[in-house]
This record gives sequence, C-alpha cells and structure tokens, in this order.
Amino acid sequence: MKVYAFVPAKGSSERIQNKNMRFLEGERLYIKALKTLLQCTEIDRVFLDSESEEMYKHADYLPITFLQRDPALATNKTDGHQMFLNEVNSYPDADIYVQLLCTSPFIKPQTIDDAIRKLKNDSGYDSAILMKKDKCYFWKDGAPEYDPNHIPNSKDLSDTISESMGLYIVRKETALTTHKRYGNRPWMIFGDPQELVDVNNEEELRFAEVYAKGIKRQESEYLRLLRSFITSPALSDLLDDMFLEKGERCGAVLSNWVCNLPSSTALGRANTLRLRALKDGEDFHGIYDALESYAGISDNDIIVVENEINDFAYFGDLNATLALRSGASAAVIDGATRDPKQTRFLNFPVFAKKYNAQDVRRRATLDYINKPVSIGGITVTPGDLIFIDECSLVVIFHKYESEVMKRCIQSMATEKNIVNEIINKYHIRDIIDNNGAF
Repeated sequence: MKVYAFVPAKGSSERIQNKNMRFLEGERLYIKALKTLLQCTEIDRVFLDSESEEMYKHADYLPITFLQRDPALATNKTDGHQMFLNEVNSYPDADIYVQLLCTSPFIKPQTIDDAIRKLKNDSGYDSAILMKKDKCYFWKDGAPEYDPNHIPNSKDLSDTISESMGLYIVRKETALTTHKRYGNRPWMIFGDPQELVDVNNEEELRFAEVYAKGIKRQESEYLRLLRSFITSPALSDLLDDMFLEKGERCGAVLSNWVCNLPSSTALGRANTLRLRALKDGEDFHGIYDALESYAGISDNDIIVVENEINDFAYFGDLNATLALRSGASAAVIDGATRDPKQTRFLNFPVFAKKYNAQDVRRRATLDYINKPVSIGGITVTPGDLIFIDECSLVVIFHKYESEVMKRCIQSMATEKNIVNEIINKYHIRDIIDNNGAF
C-alpha cells in the first residue's frame, strides 16, 4: 500500500508571527515536521503543502515534493478537512494519507509508523487520530460541575477525549467519501504527554522551546562525554572499514585545520551557513543577514561555514561572542578566519584553514543558512554529526550515525583491552586473535 504524508504550512500566521518559520532548538517548525516524516519507514513520499515558495526554498535540499497551495486555501477560513481533501485530490495515487501539523513538534516517527501499520493490517479502522485522554474537574458559569462538598477522586472521573490536532491518517476511499481527514471508524492513538504539546501562541512556543532544550541537553551531555574518548584517527579507521563493507561512504575525513585553541576537540551537530561573493553593484549590507543564523543555533551545535571567497576572513571575536551566547560549542570555517587572540580569550574553538586580517565585509554576502554546504568538497547537511580534533575533522552522515557511534564505542572498549594485554605481556599473535587486527 502506498502512503503519502503532508505537512501543511502557511507562509503567514496571526497569533504567532511567521509561526511555521520559527526556530525550535535549531530547526524551523515546519522543517522539523518534514524531517519527522522522512524518518518514518512506512511513508513513501513526503510533501510540503504551502503557498509560500520561500518556505520550499529553505527545505528544497530534503527529498520532498512541493505542493504549491492555491492562495485561496491559505487563509484561516480553510479548515483542516478542506486542506486534507485538497492534498488527496492533488496526488490521488496513494492508498493512505497522513497529515502532520508542524504545531505538534514532538510527535515521534514510531507513533506515525505504528498507526500506518494499524490501518494496513486491520480493515476494521478507516482512519487514525492522535488523541488526548484526561480526567478533568470541569467548571461552568463560575461553578464546578462536580459536587463541591464531596470532591470526587480523579480515578472515578470519566475520561475526557479530545483531538491533539497534530496527526491524522486516513484511507483514500474514506477521505473521498466523507470529505474529512478522519472517518467513522477511527483508531484512537493516545500519545505520550510530549506528543500532545500544541504550539498556537507565544506562551506555548516558549514552553516548547524550554522542553526542546531539555531534550537537546540530554544529547549534548552525552556527546560532550564521548568527545573526551573519541579520536579522529579511530573514526577514520572505522569509516574505512564500513566503506569496504557497504560499498558507500558513511562519512568523510578532512584534514589540515588550524585552531585558535590547540588540542581542542568538539563533537556536535552541524549548523550550516554559506557565503557567496558580492555581485557587481550589490549592497554589501547583506552580509549582516548572516547574523540571523544565531536564532537557529542550539546547545552544542558546531557552526559550519562555506565561504566562496575563502581567502578573506569570516568569524572573528564578535561572531564568537554571539556563538557563545547561542550555545554553540565550536565553529568550522572552510577558509580564513581572524581575531585568534580574542577568540582564544573567549575560550571558543574556531577551526579554519588559515588566518587573515582582511574581512569578507564588502566582498561577500549571505547565500543561505541551514542548508547543505560544501566543505573541502564534502557535503555537510544540517544536523550531521561533526567531530574535530587537532588531527582532522570527521563528518558522520546522518543515515549511518547510529551504527557509526555504536561501533565507535565498541572499538574504544577493544582498544582498552588491547592496551591491557600489551601491558600484561601477551604475545602479539594472541592479542590479534583476541581482538582482531588493529
């Protein structure tokens, strides 16, 4: 059965200005939703449903299709059913349709996959909806609806069931018959509390930001721990082995970097930016648009910059100060940088190809942020895992990240065992037999 999934995202909003374009821990809300769908194993094709070409431009590096919505449907007068039916009619060759709202940023790919499999395998359901179940002490007209003299135990209250307004899945024939994004026999998915977070105003967005920071913090603490034990030579050997096994690159190694803080190491996710040369007569002030990138930087991110005119410096003390404030852990500049004394004083690692006092200002401008960049001929995608030390920079491609990190940790344990056997005077052949070649 063919499954298509859509992220509806207007280019404008009322309660939160440019809501869908807002960042949540380094990711725009609608791009976060698209990436959630792309992680699902049960989905065949992912669409961005929007009237905004700008939004598609920000996401065009992803393997998605742009459904350019009729502007007449991009208003608050268009309800979710109309929007869903337009999606089905625009691409009618699927069997099951998914709609994921970007205002529900914490819905898990596993939840979506499980619901799709339910519809595929159980004909008793014609749709699936992410629901919220709660027990509520209701009030009406200024008074409680329960007996105020005998407050009931919460376990004795009836369940209150409501839509999360985040996820809808429906069979095509059901959508075409009912003209709705759910049918008459829906399977109710009761999500985790985090999946029920719904962002519709500034207060809810602030809560989501705090929650997202907590999730990211857990990963950041783990990566900061690992960076003390990982080395680029060990990762390089591992990537070589995996290339021979799989016949394709699982990452890349780039060398010959200088760093303002010798012996620095960093392990974090790439947050990308590209600069291009100014065109004749172009306003040079466009370079300052690059400062907008700091709104999308989250804890432990590594800023990765492709500079088309890389003989001239980008990223000095002021950028380093902004990077620190944003939570970044390091910067990688594929070209020249400057102000090493000042950035050293800030204790912020800046890896670059060389130093030059001459700046890119009046020579370059921002091309884009948060899209793939080319570093030393290697494509680095936003969110790729980056490790860098005094020897080399290693890019770990997202597709293989879990396997690479698992095998890296295993190799660390093996190396420790090898050292132990060397110290205990094991014969070299026994060491190889026990641990493999090294």
